Amino acid sequence: AFIYYETLGVKAVKPPPGLTNLIAFTEVMKTRELHSFTLQGRIHFVATVNPKDSILTVSVTPAYVFDENGFLMDWTCDTGDDPAFAERWGRFHAKKKTSTAEADAFLQSRSGKVSRTITKEEALAIARQQVSWGKDGIKNFDVGFQNGKWNVFLERDLNVVGAHAGVVISTNGRVLEFHGGR
Repeated sequence: AFIYYETLGVKAVKPPPGLTNLIAFTEVMKTRELHSFTLQGRIHFVATVNPKDSILTVSVTPAYVFDENGFLMDWTCDTGDDPAFAERWGRFHAKKKTSTAEADAFLQSRSGKVSRTITKEEALAIARQQVSWGKDGIKNFDVGFQNGKWNVFLERDLNVVGAHAGVVISTNGRVLEFHGGR
């Protein structure tokens, strides 16, 4: 039974496929804390989340490391049971609490570069997070890029109220508009 619950716990905190952008990650995974730290002269970010599943038996918390471009580099489902994770990242020496807005501003302003544009898969993951239809509730979807924004259309069983939803998402993962059923 323990292995079964551990497996469920890992699945609950595993980053969704394609979700590799820091700003999009904070939207989808509901980040509890975000810190910046420097390792080998480069800024990195470490995000922690609350386990989604109450049966998760973690001793500390799940953590995710992003590089100076906001790209997901590494993650662990339990920092308490994975000391090698902290070791790989210099034990997050001199980490500083950072807001998502501060991280976003850093990613957009560093060396005149704009933070990486989220992918189609990331836009879909963010849109799915906006509706509470469950993993299997979405029957059809369409993702398009127009006027510098991702437009995601979601559809579920047409026999229910709120069967359609539209989500407009910026290129860095911010939800700009949401229309439709939850």
